[in-house]
Amino acid sequence: MPNAKIYPKSCVLLTGSNEDLINRVKELPEEEIEGTHYNAKDMNRRLKAYDIANKSEVAEPSVHAFFKERDM
Repeated sequence: MPNAKIYPKSCVLLTGSNEDLINRVKELPEEEIEGTHYNAKDMNRRLKAYDIANKSEVAEPSVHAFFKERDM
């Protein structure tokens, strides 16, 4: 078993649906997002990459699952 003394005592998990995140960006003023990646194409690309990295059922556990499994 890995050394449990090195694990943090807590983990903060922020949740929100992809739809909520996209809608929040849509509400930003145009001048604030001009020249950034806050557009539909880039938001969808980043959300997809996040989902692949963090919501896999067959790969390494997500950060949330890691701490949930090691509930101390």
